[in-house]
Amino acid sequence: MKVIKNNFFRLFLFILGFIGIFMAFVGGFVGIAKYDYIGVDNANEPYPQSEFIRNRVSDGAISIMDEAKRRKEKDALKLNEKTVSIVTLNNYSVDQENEITFDKLLETDDVALKLYDNVISMSSSYYNFDYEYRYRDIPSNESGKIIKVRLKDFLNSFKNKGYKYYGESEKDGEEVSNIVENLTENGFDFSAEGNVYYIKIEDSYVFYNETNNYLYRTGFLFPEGHQNLDAITGEYVYFAYNDYKEYNDLVKGYMYCTLEEALFATLNPQERTSIENITTHDAIHINGINTIYSLGNDVITDCNIVDEEIGETLYQSSDRTFNSTYSKLYSQLSKRSDVLVSYDSKTGKLTQWYINDKNKSKVEYEYLTKREILSLTEDGGVDFAIGIRLYDNPYYNFERSVYNFCLNVKNPVLLTVLGVTFFLLALILLTIGAPAKLYSFDKVPYIVHWALLSLAALCISAVFSTMTHFGSQFAELYVKEPAGFIAFIIIMAAVVYIVCALVYLSLIRRIKCRKFFEGFITILFFRWLIRKLIKSSRLLKGKTRLIAFIVAFLFVTFIISLIVMATSRSGAAVFGLMLILLIDLIAAGFVIRYMVDIERLIYVSKQIESGDLQAKIDTEKLSFNNRELGNSLNNLGTGLSRAVEASVRDERTKAELITNVSHDIKTPLTSIINYVDLLKREDIDNEKAKEYIDVLDKKSDRLKQLILDLIEASKTSTGNIELEKTNMNLIMLVEQAVGEYEDKFREKNLDLVQNISIDRAVINADGRRIFRVIDNVFGNVYKYSLEGTRVYLNLGLAGDGKNVILSIKNVSREMLNISAQELTERFVRGDKSRSTEGSGLGLSIAKNLIEMHNG
Repeated sequence: MKVIKNNFFRLFLFILGFIGIFMAFVGGFVGIAKYDYIGVDNANEPYPQSEFIRNRVSDGAISIMDEAKRRKEKDALKLNEKTVSIVTLNNYSVDQENEITFDKLLETDDVALKLYDNVISMSSSYYNFDYEYRYRDIPSNESGKIIKVRLKDFLNSFKNKGYKYYGESEKDGEEVSNIVENLTENGFDFSAEGNVYYIKIEDSYVFYNETNNYLYRTGFLFPEGHQNLDAITGEYVYFAYNDYKEYNDLVKGYMYCTLEEALFATLNPQERTSIENITTHDAIHINGINTIYSLGNDVITDCNIVDEEIGETLYQSSDRTFNSTYSKLYSQLSKRSDVLVSYDSKTGKLTQWYINDKNKSKVEYEYLTKREILSLTEDGGVDFAIGIRLYDNPYYNFERSVYNFCLNVKNPVLLTVLGVTFFLLALILLTIGAPAKLYSFDKVPYIVHWALLSLAALCISAVFSTMTHFGSQFAELYVKEPAGFIAFIIIMAAVVYIVCALVYLSLIRRIKCRKFFEGFITILFFRWLIRKLIKSSRLLKGKTRLIAFIVAFLFVTFIISLIVMATSRSGAAVFGLMLILLIDLIAAGFVIRYMVDIERLIYVSKQIESGDLQAKIDTEKLSFNNRELGNSLNNLGTGLSRAVEASVRDERTKAELITNVSHDIKTPLTSIINYVDLLKREDIDNEKAKEYIDVLDKKSDRLKQLILDLIEASKTSTGNIELEKTNMNLIMLVEQAVGEYEDKFREKNLDLVQNISIDRAVINADGRRIFRVIDNVFGNVYKYSLEGTRVYLNLGLAGDGKNVILSIKNVSREMLNISAQELTERFVRGDKSRSTEGSGLGLSIAKNLIEMHNG
C-alpha cells in the first residue's frame, strides 16, 4: 500500500495509463482499418488490391446500373410528350390559358427525377403527412388542368369573402369556438387578436391567421393540418381545375405549395405508380472516383468526373451539355487512371487492371467477378467505366498511408488487449492509492470539471472538423510530414487524457473524503439557502414565524387560484376556487385566535417562572385544548407553591437539626476529649489502663473528625458555605499537599509520578476549600491504594487553553465493583469491611466543593 501512494510510482502509473489507452486506440483503429481497408484475405497485398478499393469499385458499378435502370424507367413513361393546361386567374376571370409540355414546364429533361425529388422531399412545414407516404395524399386532378392564382390575390379574396373571427362571440357560433379551442390545445399559434378569417366548406373549415400567416384546415375535405404560407416559394399557388364561379368553389380544390405537386396530381394512376417506384441513388457521385456510362449508343448518358484535366474538356460552356462521346471520354479515362474497370455491353468484354506503383506496369486484377457483372447487366445495353487516380490524389494518399501503417502493425488484437490491460491496471492502482484529502482543484464545483471536459471535447471536435473540411490538405501534411502529424495527434490525446484523469482522480478523492455531493452547485445552493432560512428563522420569535407562515400560505394559495382561474373556462371551477380561498381565510382566523391564546399562556408561565406562583389565567377566554392547558398551568402554580413551602420548611428543619445536633454532640465530646487528656497526664502504672486511655483518645479524635466531616458535608450539599474567592496559583497548593503526604506515601511504598506541564495555573477560587479538596483526594489515595504501586499526578491546561485540569490516578487495594458516580456518594468507602479510618465523606465533600466553584 505504501508503494502505490508514492508520488514517483503514481507518476509512472499515470504515464502507463496513457501508454495503455493509446496502444488500445491504435490497436482498435488498426483492427477496424484492416477489416475495412485491407480485408481478411488480403493482409499483405498492395493497396490497389485492398478491400477498400474493391468496395469502391463495386459500389460505383452498382450505382451506375441503378441510375441506368432509373433512366430507362423514366424514358419509358414518355413524360416529355405529355402536356398540361395552366389557367391563370385574375379576380376569378381567366387571364390566360397555356398548354405546355412537362419538359417546358419544369425546364429540365429529367422529368421523373424532378417530380420524385419534389413530391417525396417536401418540407414537413407543408402538411402533417408521414414523410414516406406524403405524395399518396395528394388528390387526383382528373381534369388535367391546373389553376394558377397569385398568393396575394388568394389571401385578399379570403379576407373579402370569408368571415372574421371575433373571439368566442355570438357571431362565431359554438362550433367555430370549439374548433379554435382544439387548435389552441394542439399547440397551434392561434390568436383571435390578429385578424383571423374562416370559411365553411361542407363539413370542413379553413382558417387564415393574418398575424402569423398560417392556414389551418379541419375535417375530411382537406388533409387535416396547417400550412405556413411563408414557406411557399414564388408568388403563385396552384389548384386543381374546377368551374370557379364562387370563392368557395376555389378552395374546394386542393391547395398545393409547389408546382410539382400540382403537376403530380394530373398524372393518371399508372403514371403515378411508376414514378413512386423510381428510386434515386446518389452513390454515383462517390468521392475520389470517375464514373461514366452509356445506354449502348456512344452517347454519354451520365457521368461523375472528379479529374480536373478530363473535366475541362467534357462540357461545353454554359448549357452543361456533354462535348464528348463515350468512347472519347473512356480513352481519356484509361490514360489518367491508376485503377480501371470497364464493361462493353456489345462484346461482353470486362477490363480490370491497376498500375503498380513501383514499376508503373499494368497488373490485371479481378475487382468484379463475372457473376457480379451478369447480375448487374441483366437488363443489357449499358456500357460503363470506373477510373480511380491513386498516387497523386490527396484523398487516396491519406487512405494509402493508413493502409501501409496498418500493414506494419502485425497483431492489432494483442496490442489492444495489452493496452486495455495496462490502462485498467494503472486505473485501479491510481484509484486505490488516491489520497483521502482534497486539493484546490477538488474543491471547485463539478461544473468546472464538466466545462474542462467539454472544452477538451470541443477542441478535439474542432480539430477533426477541420481535418474533415480540409481533408486533402491534412492528407498531404500526413504524407509529407508523418512524424509531425503523429506528434500532433499524440499531444492532443495527451491533453484529453490529462484532463480526463484529473477529473476522474478528483472525483475519487471526493468520494474517499465523503464529499461527493459537495460538488453539485444545486446542492450547495440549497444548503446555503436552507442555512440562511434557518438562521433568519432563529432571529424571529415563534409568533413572528407563525404569522410569516400564514401569510406565505395564503399568498401561494391566492396565486395558484389566480393561475387556475385564468386558465380555466369553467364557472364551477372558479366558484370552487373562491370557496377554497374563503375556507383558507376562516382557517387563518382560527389559527390567529389559537396563537393569541398561546401568548396568554406564555405570559402567565413567565410570571410563574419569575416567582409569582399565585399568577392565574382566565380559562373561559381560551379555546380548543388551550383551556385544558390553562387549567393545568393554574394547578401547576398551586402545586409549586405547596412544594416551595414544604421545601423551605424541610430546609429550615435540616439547618436547625444540623445546628442543634452538632452543638449537642460537640459539647459532651469536648468534655470526653478533655477528660481523656487529663487522664493521660496522671501517673497511672496500670498498662492496661494506659492502653484503654490511648484507645479512647484515638476514637474520640476520629469521632470529632467524623462530626466535622458530617457538618461539612451537610453544608456543602445544601450550599450553606460562603466562598472567599481570590486569584491563586493551584500549583503551589498541589506542591504543599505533596509535601505533607510525602512521608505517608513513603510508608506504604507509593511512588508519586508528577507531570506538571505549565509554570503557572492561576484560578479564581477559595484557597482553603480547594486545599480541602486536594487533601481529601490525597487522603483517599493514602487510605485505599495498593502498596508498592504508582500514583500519577497530572496538572495542565484543557483543550480550550482556558481551564485547568488536575488529575490524580492510583491503583485501589480492593476491586471496586461500583460506578464512579456511586463512589462519590456519601458514606461510600473503598473497603467493604469498613476497617479503615475513612468516613466515606471525603470524595463527596470534594465533589460538592468543586461544583460550588463551577468545576
